[in-house]
Amino acid sequence: MRATHLLGSLALAAGLATGALAGATALAQDSKTDSRPDASVRLTIPQVYEKLTTLGYKDIDEIERERDIYEVDARTSAGQRVKLHVDARSGQILRTKADPRDRARDGR
Repeated sequence: MRATHLLGSLALAAGLATGALAGATALAQDSKTDSRPDASVRLTIPQVYEKLTTLGYKDIDEIERERDIYEVDARTSAGQRVKLHVDARSGQILRTKADPRDRARDGR
């Protein structure tokens, strides 16, 4: 009876240890493959410029960062002046607004 109790206890302990090891391994793998953008990583001005020119924007004459957003003055592929708000981490265009300087040149 004592041997059965000892074997049962050993089997339980081995199972718990294996489960703990598997859980720790899974957590370690999750932290290595975390796809969330690092809060400290921001695109550089040349990277923002390259991304916008790839999207067809031209005459980019001002790029400034305000916290986590780049404000960019540019011209669309159709020639309209716009002010863009670009996410500093992902490069995604968050907002596009017609530039009032463009209207002033047209006499509106």
